[in-house]
Amino acid sequence: MNGPEYKKTREEIGSQAYVANLLDVDKSTVSRRERSFDDVSREAELALLHLRDNPDIDKELQSIEK
Repeated sequence: MNGPEYKKTREEIGSQAYVANLLDVDKSTVSRRERSFDDVSREAELALLHLRDNPDIDKELQSIEK
């Protein structure tokens, strides 16, 4: 997955800040990936696709954190 693909997928999920929070990374990490300043690792790609394909994941993550 390249930067523009990462951005398009992220936009399907929500804001940079929202996705960064779900992935437990800094918002600047999401921004750098989208602008191709950082490579999108296979792990980052799979995590983003999982978030896209599981829109209720934020609720599941909140229940785990409690």
